[in-house]
Amino acid sequence: MLPGLAAQFGLTLPTSDGGQSPAFYADLLTSHEILGALVDTRFEHPSDTGMVRGTLVDIHRPGSPDPRCAVDTIRHLAKHVDASTARRPAH
Repeated sequence: MLPGLAAQFGLTLPTSDGGQSPAFYADLLTSHEILGALVDTRFEHPSDTGMVRGTLVDIHRPGSPDPRCAVDTIRHLAKHVDASTARRPAH
């Protein structure tokens, strides 16, 4: 599942060597690279007032042409995204 998600953002993850720890992937999900790709991705989402379309930057800072808004949106998103690891119970 994670390699497919990463591929949507133009990243390739190792899939069979098993060399990366679960903590690596939790850190990857909250990395500047992933969050930066996410804020530039176009979305369509239904809301109470109709369909919301645009990037997360468009939604977070509507109408602002300031390029610093992308960095601001990444920071905002980073505060609200959490990824952690959990051990599977032994069978």
